[in-house]
Amino acid sequence: MDETANHSSRPLQTDVAGQSNEKRLLRWRKRNAYYYRWLNRIYKFVVRPNSRVLHVGCECGDLLAAVGPSYGVGVDEDPGAIKLAGKRFPHLKFYAADPHNLNLDEKFDYVLICNSLGRWHDIQQVLERIHPATSESTRIVITYYNYLWEWILRLGSRLRIRRPLAHQNWLPPADIANLL
Repeated sequence: MDETANHSSRPLQTDVAGQSNEKRLLRWRKRNAYYYRWLNRIYKFVVRPNSRVLHVGCECGDLLAAVGPSYGVGVDEDPGAIKLAGKRFPHLKFYAADPHNLNLDEKFDYVLICNSLGRWHDIQQVLERIHPATSESTRIVITYYNYLWEWILRLGSRLRIRRPLAHQNWLPPADIANLL
């Protein structure tokens, strides 16, 4: 990845109790351990071990580490999550960058997009920025919420049993396929 990628300007935020995003992120992941284990199983089934893997929207790096890449690069907008990922998985590379402004200069066997597609304000732009990192044999693996879950996820955020997200695009599978 080009080291000059536009880095997110969002500072590491803290909540009212002074808890950093790093601790909050780990708390959400622990609270939803079953779900994250399920995602790990799916991706480990699809991604060949010892492959070159790019994970866009990697958060704290758990999924990237779980697939066992020979070379792994994680990108996320949250500098706190990237800092945490770097501490937890020093054998992988992590960058804090806005996915709308990625500058990728290397090829990968797999590109993982796990539940982050809907958070991007311009999905097509991000996919175009990812394209230079792919070859004819690259597999892009996307997991994404079904739009029928919208009300449940919104309720979960309000009840604070789900990590709150500011913005979510809801696309049917046909639209996602069309963007690719």
